[in-house]
This record gives sequence, C-alpha cells and structure tokens, in this order.
Amino acid sequence: MCSAQGVYCKINFKHPVYVIFLVGISGAFATKTPLPPSATMVDFLADNNLCGQAILRIVSRGNAIIAELLRLSDFIPAVFRLKDRSDQQKYGDIICDFSYFKGAEYYEGKLEAKPELQDLDEEFRENNIEILSRFYLAFESVHKYIVDLNSAARSSTDSNLDDICKLLRSTGYSAQPGAKRPANYPESYFQRVPISGAFISMVIGRLRSDDIYNQVSAYPLPEHRSTALANQAAMLYVCLFFSPSILHTQQAKMREIVDKYFPDNWVQEFHQLESNLQVCQFLADTRKFLHQMIRTINIKEEVLITMQIVGDLSYAFTSIMQESIRVNPSMLASALDLPLLRINQANSADLLSVSQFYSGELVAYVRKVDPKQLLEDGIRKELVKRVAYALHKGLIFSPKAKPSELMPKLKDMGATMDGFYRSFEYIQDYVSIYGLKIWQEEVSRIINYNVEQECNSFLRTKVRLDTHNMLLRSSQKTPVRFTNRLGDDRKLMRVTCYIDQLNTWYDMRSHHEVTNNRLFSEIQNTLGTFGLNGLDRLLCFMIVKELQIYITTKRLPYFPIINFLFVVAQLPKLQYNKNQGMSCRKATDPVDWLPLVLGMLTLLKQFHSRYTQQFLALIGQFIRSVMEQCTSQKIPDMPSDVVGALMFLEDYVKYTKLSRKVVEAHVPSFIFDEFRTIL
Repeated sequence: MCSAQGVYCKINFKHPVYVIFLVGISGAFATKTPLPPSATMVDFLADNNLCGQAILRIVSRGNAIIAELLRLSDFIPAVFRLKDRSDQQKYGDIICDFSYFKGAEYYEGKLEAKPELQDLDEEFRENNIEILSRFYLAFESVHKYIVDLNSAARSSTDSNLDDICKLLRSTGYSAQPGAKRPANYPESYFQRVPISGAFISMVIGRLRSDDIYNQVSAYPLPEHRSTALANQAAMLYVCLFFSPSILHTQQAKMREIVDKYFPDNWVQEFHQLESNLQVCQFLADTRKFLHQMIRTINIKEEVLITMQIVGDLSYAFTSIMQESIRVNPSMLASALDLPLLRINQANSADLLSVSQFYSGELVAYVRKVDPKQLLEDGIRKELVKRVAYALHKGLIFSPKAKPSELMPKLKDMGATMDGFYRSFEYIQDYVSIYGLKIWQEEVSRIINYNVEQECNSFLRTKVRLDTHNMLLRSSQKTPVRFTNRLGDDRKLMRVTCYIDQLNTWYDMRSHHEVTNNRLFSEIQNTLGTFGLNGLDRLLCFMIVKELQIYITTKRLPYFPIINFLFVVAQLPKLQYNKNQGMSCRKATDPVDWLPLVLGMLTLLKQFHSRYTQQFLALIGQFIRSVMEQCTSQKIPDMPSDVVGALMFLEDYVKYTKLSRKVVEAHVPSFIFDEFRTIL
C-alpha cells in the first residue's frame, strides 16, 4: 500500500515476489558471495578486508529487509482490503487501487472538492500513518539496497520518491484462481530497479560452474548430485529471474542448468517448458495416464502393503521428531542461524528486531509440533467460532421489537453460554487442559474485541485491535455487533417510564412492568463481569458522543436560561406520588424523571461552574416567585410546579453531592420545611 497526498492504494504485499526480490539480491548475490579459491571465509570477513566488510553490511541489511517484509505481510490493516460494506461506504473514496497512478489529479481533485473527505482523509492518516510509513520505508530500503549493491558502497545515494513508486505500481498479477500470469512476470518487475548486468552474469556463471559450498565430496554418488547442489540450485533458480535473456533465448545454458541441477525434479516457470510443444504434450499425456492409474481398482496386494509401511514409517518419524523437540527444544535453535548469521557478524542494530521475528515464527512452529498445544489451540479456535456465532445470532432485535423481548433473549443466551461453560468444566480433566482458564481468556477476548470495535466508531484516533490474534483462532471472521445491539437496547425502552423508588421500567400505555434491575444481573449471567464492564464502556462512549456538541461550543451567555426554561416546561407533565415519586401525568406525553435530572446534571457539568450557579439561581427565583403569589392569593396548597422544582433541587444536590447550602442560598429554608411535610 502507499499514500500519495492522502489517497491510498492497495497492494498484494503478501505475494512472495517481494521476498524473492530480496532473496535474489541478498541470499543469492551477497549472502553467499563466491570466494577466490585461495581465500577463506575468515580472511574475507576480516575487519581489514574492506570488500568483505562492505558486502557483509549489504547482506546484513538484506536479511533485515526480508524479515521486515515477512513481518509486514501479516499486519496489513483490514480496512485497506475494503471487504466490509461499511468500510466500502466510508473509505471507498479515499482508498483506491493502482488506477490512482494513472489519474492522480482526478483523485486529488475529488478529495479537495469535498471538505468532509478531507476531514476523513486526515482522520485516516492519523490512524494509519505509522503502518503506512513502515511499508514505504520497506520499499525505500529495497531501492536503496539495490543502489548500494550496484555501487558497492554503503548508503551512497538517497532514494527518489518516483523511483520507489516504481516498485508500487501494478504488475498485472492476480492471486485469484484461474487468473493468467502476466507475460514476463516476475522478470519485468525485477527490472524496475535494475541490478548491474555484469554482476548478475558473474554470479550466475559461478553458480553454474563451481561447487561453491564444497558439497560434492560429501555426496560422491552421481544419483546424489542434485542433493549436493540443492542450496546452490535454489539460488540459481532465483537468480535466473534477474537475467531474462538466459531464460528466454540461451537454450544451451538452460539445458546445462536443468541437466546439472534438476535431473530428478520437474522444473516450471522456465521459458523452455512453456514454449516447447513436445514437452507440453508429454506433460499432458502424463497427466492423463496418472488419472487412469488412480481409477485402477486392481492394485496389487504388495503395493498396498508398501503404502501401509510407508504410512506407518511416516507417522513414526513424525512422532519421534515431536518427542525429540519436546525433550530438547534447542535442536531447533539452528533454524535461526542462517537469517541472523550475517546480521550478527556485521554487528547490526537490526539483530534484536530480526531475531524477535524469527523467534516468534519458531515458537509458532513448535506449538504446531506439540500435540497438546495443538489440541489446546484447536479448542480455543472452535470456542471462539461457536461463542462468537452464538452471541451474534442470539442477540438480534427486530426494528419493531417489543420491550418484552429483551429479558427472554438474555435468558436464552445465558443458558447457551452456561452450556458452553459446563462443557469446558467437564472436559478439562479428561483432556488435561485448564478449560475454565481457556474459557475466561477467550470469552473476555471476544467481548473486549467487540466492545473496542464499537468504541472505535466514536473515536477519531482509533485503538489498534488484536485482529491478527483473533482471526488466527477462528476459522472464519468473528461475527460482531452484538455489543452494539445490546448497548442500543434503549430502543426497546422507548415507550417506558422509569420509577426510581422501585428501580423498575413500566410500559407507558399498559402500565405493565417491562424490566427492572434484574436486567443487569441477567447481562452479567450471560456475558460475565467483563461483558457488563464492556457494555458500561460502550454506553459511556454513546453519551460522550451526544455531549460533544456542547463540549466544543463557544461561550453561551444564555445557556443557563435555556436550560431553566426547558426544566420548567417539563414540570406540568409530571406529578408527585408518595409511592412512585415523580412520574408522568399522561402516557402520551412521557417524561422520565431521573433521566431528566441526571441529564441536566451531566450537561451542566460540561461547562464552567458559573453556569450551574446561574441555573440554580433561576430555579430558586422561580420557586420564590410562585410561593409569593400563592401567599398573596391565600392559596393553602403548594403548587405542583413548585413541588416538582423543589424535588429537582433535592435530587440535584443528592446526585452531585453538593452541600445543601448551595440551594438554600436561593430558596428559604421554611419553603423546604413545608415541602418535606408533603413528602
């Protein structure tokens, strides 16, 4: 992927051509540079040997670049693939394919014409600039590596952006099944930053003619010749892509190479095999005969016996290997020698990062070899798949959902989760694993992943999610959005009224109980403590989003008056009841008392405290004014609006934990005394 003026391009960085590119110029040309017959490796890499030290530094850089390419190939952000419909709708205008290079002005003009796209582009850049920079630097390192290799000097030339972009342009290659390989691929790609032809010719010449590693003496029999030259043959195979003329026109050299290095191997991708009609016909006939052999049913008994012996031997060998690795894990340590050898010899600063990468790959391999670990990984993978799917399907509410749907769905979901939990509790002793530990880790991972994904939609700077770990443990993409549906259950409460004294929600029309504080216990039974905590976190983000319009607002001199008028306008819709407290008068005009108080409290908290003081002063002035009017007119009962206003002040002080002196500064104490007799 690359970024140019805010528009982003997708590249199939996973394709091995990029690694082959570095292997060809690092592994084949520099890592194993042929030595003069009289020289030794020690002499060649001596500190006073300028040629050897220069090549050693180049090789060290090449190995580090290969590790970075492999590392980056596993960390391409999912948004760049645009597989999710929501990603397509949101980022489709700023993420494009290779067509960007053919019409950069069009894409830039499209971006500059819409301020909202510019803002989205800036947000996208802030969230992905780190990984984008690493990808660009990887390509830049490849280019600089070749430039330095050609000049045989260290850091001799700075890379040019246009030259680096040559490596980013489309090759026409497609990994889709049935796609035809582009002509002259990958040779044409490697020619974009050409390597010295004389240097390539010398390397191929030495690889063709010499036994560089002195292996022939260890394999004297002619039938073992291809084994003796295997490493050399692999390098020669890669190097030939950098010399297309040998591949396409010099048949005598190709015949010599095939006969010497690949006598017992079928070699593809060489030009002669694709263009030689006789060879193509021979391969077609061979395929036909192989199909006939498979269909043959009269296989001799001795053949079956041989196949059984081979199968048993293969299984036994695998078991011995696994046991050996368990007893002595250090036997695999030599696997790190080759990629780290030159980096270590060059005293490169890349040693730590490269060794960490290959160590991680080695650990992953050992986990596959260990049958117990393999079993545990399989169990974790299946658990993630089943639990995620159950949560995804079990917590779906229709647009016209009734409030009564919530609790039954939670109960059913809780029963399903309890079944999974008990299954793990039962099997852990039989298979000798920590089943409940696995349960806690994976379920919490699923919920936290979903919660963070939903919370990211409210953030400009996104939180990096552990998608790599999640997707490794699940055979399919983990279904998401169940936390969003659960967090959005306020839709189910749209026709309810909350009674604080009873901790219960009631249907406004039927007056039947919809739910109560058992709802949170049910959520905890279903999703555990981490589920309840995650839901609380998501709701907090929802609230913050609603408040952002106020947080970013400039000073509003009339803000306290507007809030005061809003509260006073709600008081006639409410009435006081000794059993229920403040409740709405009419079902057709619902107002929840506690959300009204807490909502106003939260809103005022976003501003300077002087706004709160002005707001409370206006409430106090309203109460005094109405009470003076009642006294002058000799009205014995306290008006309901005054009761509501005083109840508002009481609850406001209760939930803000302010001193009572704050409200008594605006309302005389005798009015509060009379109010308490009503309660």
